Amino acid sequence: MNKAQLIKNIAETTKLKPAKAKEALEATLTTIGDALASGDKVKIVGFGTFESKPTKERMGVNPQNPTEKIVIPARNKVSFKPSSNLKEIING
Repeated sequence: MNKAQLIKNIAETTKLKPAKAKEALEATLTTIGDALASGDKVKIVGFGTFESKPTKERMGVNPQNPTEKIVIPARNKVSFKPSSNLKEIING
């Protein structure tokens, strides 16, 4: 499912107009992104937890020249831990 399909589904489920469903989804995604950027966890009960986790600088290999070693800089990555409820829904 892509973003447009998600918006359509939200609009149909909530009886919102698609423009309002799009606005609500974009506000939700922006809020989650802003919270993660500031180092906060985002926990949605019954769905899961989003968290920004730092990775350390490490050595890697240049994919275009496998003999060349490169430094992969430290960065933050987003992790998602699904709730037990979401796991049940997915696994039946």
